[in-house]
Amino acid sequence: MAMKASMETKRWNILLVEDEKYFLNTVKLELQRYGNIFTASTLDEAIKQIEEIYLDIVITDMDLGNFSDGLKILKLAQDKKIKSVALTNLQIDDLIIKSHNYSCEYYFYKPEFLKDIHGLLGRYLRSQDESLLNDFFMHTYLTQDPFLKDKITKLLKGNLSKEINIMILGPTGVGKSILAEKIHEFTGGTKDNFSHCNLKKFNPNLIESELFGSVKGAYSGAVDKKGFLELANGGTLFLDEIATVPIEVQEKLLVVLESKVYHRVGDTNARSLNCRIITATCEDIKEKISRGEIRRDFFRRIMGYTLEIPPLSSRHADIPLLINYFK
Repeated sequence: MAMKASMETKRWNILLVEDEKYFLNTVKLELQRYGNIFTASTLDEAIKQIEEIYLDIVITDMDLGNFSDGLKILKLAQDKKIKSVALTNLQIDDLIIKSHNYSCEYYFYKPEFLKDIHGLLGRYLRSQDESLLNDFFMHTYLTQDPFLKDKITKLLKGNLSKEINIMILGPTGVGKSILAEKIHEFTGGTKDNFSHCNLKKFNPNLIESELFGSVKGAYSGAVDKKGFLELANGGTLFLDEIATVPIEVQEKLLVVLESKVYHRVGDTNARSLNCRIITATCEDIKEKISRGEIRRDFFRRIMGYTLEIPPLSSRHADIPLLINYFK
């Protein structure tokens, strides 16, 4: 049952900080069912991981040579708004109090943690899933439509890795942009790495440089510029109005999505694609494919998990919610 429950919830990014190799490997093996496990054995390694990786939770041994190291890790986790769990071989009241002062809600004696790791951590992570989902629907994308809520819930409870593309369909004005941005925030993204590219706004001849960036001299008037792919590094690239992309750009974008590598226009240096792709359109994709305006292989690549948002005319209960959201 524990495995089934974990497969139905979000995949978490968990940092395990432990300087005892056997204990680290034992706990890491047990944690793998919950998500992606990163490890560190020193304060410096832990700081580097916390600074460079988006993490959902930090589980740290409090004594990495001295207890101040463990407290420093908890303080950094608190500053980054990352949930934390403290582990120790010693039950020290003062240390427990200090840990709680750094927003550490769970403090475990190591043998106890190993004995019931899935009962303790599983309940914690599942409670966080429900809390995050409740917050998502209450304060972000506002809908009372049960079918749409079910579709969004299945997406958010799945493994939302950057390998999974998301396509949002629906008429103009139903909230596709809001939904894309809130999915990004739900998965730990920040305003700095959410890149919203409305493809309809650009001259077709400039879309390639807008997406991939350019180097000075690549074409008349070209300057060194980051493209939307680079601006979304580590986060989400939202390609709005994807059905307007010219065929020749579709072909180049398809190669990038398959190879995970791109070049700025006029540059020979390869750059790695490191972002989730969310696309949206209000147009009939199948009709555009039948007319030869969208490549079938391009559509299959970007389709991923598809969310179709019904028009507001069929979601009367959502209208006052959205009006209030935009006030």
